[in-house]
Amino acid sequence: MPETSAFMAESDEERLVGLILNAGCRMVSGLPRDTPHATEITSMERFREDRAATRLFFVVSSAWQVSPLVLDHVEHGGSRRFFVSQRQGGPTIDLLLSVRKQRDDGCRFVSEGLVAYFPSFWNPTTATNERPAIALKSMYRRLVRELRRGATEVVSGTRCTIVAEGARSLIETGYILGSPAN
Repeated sequence: MPETSAFMAESDEERLVGLILNAGCRMVSGLPRDTPHATEITSMERFREDRAATRLFFVVSSAWQVSPLVLDHVEHGGSRRFFVSQRQGGPTIDLLLSVRKQRDDGCRFVSEGLVAYFPSFWNPTTATNERPAIALKSMYRRLVRELRRGATEVVSGTRCTIVAEGARSLIETGYILGSPAN
């Protein structure tokens, strides 16, 4: 799966979302919902609203989307909650954003996020497994280039993680890269 890991600050996220929206793409949040309908995010304001509640987003575009996203459901407490089923419909670029958190002891962390897409997806319209279009791959590369602008990279063995420009500023104010172990 083509995947780029990155530590991101809010400013880095908004740069990426700005690029996505300015390119004519739309986003769908990973938030569970009451209905089996995916509401598309087409503005920065709407992104900010959903971002307050989730870190997972799916990027879609008429340039590469060949089938509707599939929403699956779970039953909990007598109610049904719907969520976007990854790798079914679309295809999508998956955007998992960083979490910035402070522990009770005052230690502040920024977690790792990622930009990725699956090398194949299930197209429910044709009932076949398909590969994403070149346009999706091109947009993925644009997003990675934007993340790398002004960034540094942390290499650990064969793994390379981007520390985006805004995340570098967080480190300077005392944030630690990684997830807090509470």
